[in-house]
Amino acid sequence: MSKFQSPTIDDVRSYPLNPEITRYLERYRSARGLSRDAVRTLDWGCGRGEAVARLLDEGYDAMGADISQEALGYGTQYFRNIGDAKAEERLHLIDSQSRLISAEAASFDYIFSQTVLEHVEHLDHVAAEL
Repeated sequence: MSKFQSPTIDDVRSYPLNPEITRYLERYRSARGLSRDAVRTLDWGCGRGEAVARLLDEGYDAMGADISQEALGYGTQYFRNIGDAKAEERLHLIDSQSRLISAEAASFDYIFSQTVLEHVEHLDHVAAEL
């Protein structure tokens, strides 16, 4: 798996999604009586979007955000390759002020981040945005 190319289906299937993420998603969904596709989920620091793809495969309405336009481009290509009708809307850029570009404020039910926040210089900006 190279981070310098579009992920493959095998890359997505082998991506180590933290099981706590789906456990909390299921708890949230169940408590509100929602279907999986009604839970808008955001992966903050998604890279190429492998976790987003895994959650989509499990039926969630998942999106991602990252600071790397290059990584987002590879991820968008993956979503195009699999025929995702929302490929162009699936991944979003995070600007230098930790703001999510092109996504509506408060438009997600559940936000998670895997191995990202420890790399954030201005955690207060990220916390305010999330």
